Amino acid sequence: MTEHGEGVMWELRTAYFDEGRSSIDEVASLRVERNSIVEEQDLIAEDFEHLTQNFDRMVAECDPLRDELERV
Repeated sequence: MTEHGEGVMWELRTAYFDEGRSSIDEVASLRVERNSIVEEQDLIAEDFEHLTQNFDRMVAECDPLRDELERV
């Protein structure tokens, strides 16, 4: 890398860290965000499972009613 390129990289690095961010803090923040997303996905999956079970139960309850209506 040229001296100019190294200087530009140093300026960019300095500007980034001057904003109050450190790579360790950024990584920790991203991990917290990822964990939150994983937890949300788990809750959505649980909700979907409950909805599926409720739907299956409703369908099972309707089958005898449909059979009875067909006989009439």
